[in-house]
Amino acid sequence: MLAIGVALSGCATAAIEAQPITIDRDAFGGQALFGGSIESIDGCIVTGRSNSTVLFDQGVTLLPTGDGVFDPATGNSIRFGERISGGAAVLRDAGRGWPIHDIERFYGVTIPAACPKRDVMRLHHMEPISE
Repeated sequence: MLAIGVALSGCATAAIEAQPITIDRDAFGGQALFGGSIESIDGCIVTGRSNSTVLFDQGVTLLPTGDGVFDPATGNSIRFGERISGGAAVLRDAGRGWPIHDIERFYGVTIPAACPKRDVMRLHHMEPISE
């Protein structure tokens, strides 16, 4: 019985590690203030409350620990679930706004099939909020 339990535990699926979707060039806009958090859900990085898929500026990378992102524009490590502020541009809101194809073409990205497409946001210059 023990051998079966060990064999089955080796078949457990690993969590899908989210990779930041980074735009391929400097972008304009996005001057609205964002306050909230980012999360990793099903391999996608989304905003904490609205589950908007997030597009990041060039150079944003996943932290080596996998529990957040590093923003080279500010030099900040942003952990998933941490309260942050930053600049934001809402590209799609409740299915209204830019078509996904236009977002992908303009920003030079591919939004993975598993990521929410009803809401999409560009988020940049992220700063942790001190409590």
